[in-house]
Amino acid sequence: MANVLPSLREKKRYLVFEVIGSDARCSEAVDALKSVFASFFGALEFSGAAIRPVRSSAARCVVCVNRAYVDKVAASLALVKKLKNVPVILKSVGVSGSLRAASSRYLIERGVM
Repeated sequence: MANVLPSLREKKRYLVFEVIGSDARCSEAVDALKSVFASFFGALEFSGAAIRPVRSSAARCVVCVNRAYVDKVAASLALVKKLKNVPVILKSVGVSGSLRAASSRYLIERGVM
């Protein structure tokens, strides 16, 4: 299988968000985010967004998102109200173009990781 040229690859961004108000894990928060995004924007937008969990720390999670859908995914964070029937708030912390920058700015610098 041939590699895809860099100019033809999908550009991605790393969105860091924080789970406030629960002891829920990041995998549960990402699953809730995916289901809310799919129900709000539809299956076609969901497949285009390509939301993938990348890294997590105590209460902060990093997801990889297609560049064109960062605003829609950040808006979907506000629509998640409960995780395991416990009220939560998913707060967007920041967006970065590389995983290294996202980790150093939003996970390590704030004393989370």
